[in-house]
Amino acid sequence: DSGWASGPAPFGFVDGPYGTDLSLLDPPMRGNYTWLYLRRELQIPDASKVRSLEASVSYDDGLVAWINGVEVLRVNVRGSPGDPVPFNGRAGGEHESGAFEVVDLPDPTRYLGDGVNLIAIQVLNSTLTSGDLSLDVEILDPEGPDRTPPAIALAAPAPGSTVRDLERAEVTF
Repeated sequence: DSGWASGPAPFGFVDGPYGTDLSLLDPPMRGNYTWLYLRRELQIPDASKVRSLEASVSYDDGLVAWINGVEVLRVNVRGSPGDPVPFNGRAGGEHESGAFEVVDLPDPTRYLGDGVNLIAIQVLNSTLTSGDLSLDVEILDPEGPDRTPPAIALAAPAPGSTVRDLERAEVTF
């Protein structure tokens, strides 16, 4: 993949905005090809600590995802898990992107390793002349570190108040 073009997510054309707009490539996707291959390395210091994974995906029209060569997700693509996907394959039908769908991935102990792991995704359109394509994916450990930023639950006295004598300050996380 060292010779592949690269670009930021999300990927697609028409219903953007996109980090990589496939209508601006030479040749553009519409009318020229029905699929896009994507690869990304992921560093995992200690794979034994990852007990579950989930994918949050917004896609149009279908996709297959592999981690370290093991198929972990097939959505709206013909065939059973593990079946080869033709290089010129098409999605099994139309599916509109927009809302993210959360999908549990199979047991990560089957395919994750310490260090570099490779995620590969093939996103497919339903037809060569389809009016759009979209892919935005996040793969995460739902039991991993809390990614919710802290927020103020209570402030007393109210912001802007004058305090003459402060006896204590308490912060709870």
